Amino acid sequence: PPPADVLPHYVTAVGHVQAGRFRESADAYLTAFLMPSCAHTEGWWHVWRGFTSIICDNHFPASENHLRVLKRVARDESVPLVIRAEAQCTRGVARYAAGNREEAARDYTATLELVSRATTTERAARVWDSGLQHNG
Repeated sequence: PPPADVLPHYVTAVGHVQAGRFRESADAYLTAFLMPSCAHTEGWWHVWRGFTSIICDNHFPASENHLRVLKRVARDESVPLVIRAEAQCTRGVARYAAGNREEAARDYTATLELVSRATTTERAARVWDSGLQHNG
């Protein structure tokens, strides 16, 4: 589970999505993800995946703030590669849904470039229920 101060936002996000309030849910997930106490903890991936899955399912048009955060996360080298790659790809999905095919193609290409440049250590790292773990 997420840390205690993140948990209320996570629970709110889940409640909103269950009620079909997808924008509110995405915003609550994003608020939780961006809390410093959430980073590199149990549940970090789940909070992030909650946000990106709503954007990728195209329940509503992603806001400029959502796109900015996706870009920032994709470029943040302190974030695990899998989260960075998902951020970049999700940005492409949102742009494609908005009809911006050229920007979507750039984001998809940037996703491929990001993962193709990954180091052996980055490729071996995985995000799971207990945070960042290394295989082996």
